[in-house]
Amino acid sequence: MSLIGIGALIDQSWEHYRTHYKTLLKVSAWLLLVTAINVVAIMLYPIDVATIDGISTSQMVGFVLLILNNTVVAVIVGTWLINMLIGTIKAQSQGGKVQLKALNKQSWRLFFPQILVRIELLVVYGVAMLLPLLLFWFVTNIATTFLPTALVFILLFASLLLFLPPIALAAYLAFTSFALVEDGHKSTRALKESVARVKGRFWPVAFRLLIPKLLYFGIFFLVQFLLVIVIRILMLSVLQADNVLSAVRVEWIALMGSYSILFVFLNPMLMITDHILYNNLKKS
Repeated sequence: MSLIGIGALIDQSWEHYRTHYKTLLKVSAWLLLVTAINVVAIMLYPIDVATIDGISTSQMVGFVLLILNNTVVAVIVGTWLINMLIGTIKAQSQGGKVQLKALNKQSWRLFFPQILVRIELLVVYGVAMLLPLLLFWFVTNIATTFLPTALVFILLFASLLLFLPPIALAAYLAFTSFALVEDGHKSTRALKESVARVKGRFWPVAFRLLIPKLLYFGIFFLVQFLLVIVIRILMLSVLQADNVLSAVRVEWIALMGSYSILFVFLNPMLMITDHILYNNLKKS
């Protein structure tokens, strides 16, 4: 069986999304929990203070809330959401009634395995990036002081080429979470499964991963630009911002709010596309 065409991949993804959007958005909307907490934190955050010394209790609450929400709450919600969306999309593609309660329990059971896989991915990417970063730092900070200019340029070019393998890893490891949630491959087995599905057909897979996302995010950022303007107008009318600090808060909330609202709609489409491609790779 040959790989699915890019046009067919996008068409099938949209058809799945259009058919099941109510359930998908019900799940994806949990992302707005993080956004809502961030809005509260931004309203309290001490924007006008360079340091946290001498700030009020409410400002300290905003400062701490912003940090905890984006390091703890966002990780918890994001990890659960990945598991829940993948599980939901798989159940929908198999037909029959989607049992959200059962999928929710499964998503929490896979919470720590998903965290472990994410940590392993960070380690893999970190190790892959270490050599090119070290060479780039050496060339730009040390080699320029004693090596001929021509050799410096050669080493600089080599260091830039060394960034290509870590970038390629993004394609090889793109299906790690799907291997975990859909097929039960945990820890390094999930990474190996993703690599195995891409091995020998890197470029066809890379194009099928990249081109739909370029299309989706192109539309995303165009709509976000328009939505930011609307949110700015609404926020300014509510807050009646007449100073720089209020304007900064409005801008912050507008950018974050527009991104979050739109990503609620975009995230399922991204997951559906990768799900279809992953399952097509298993069959081909």
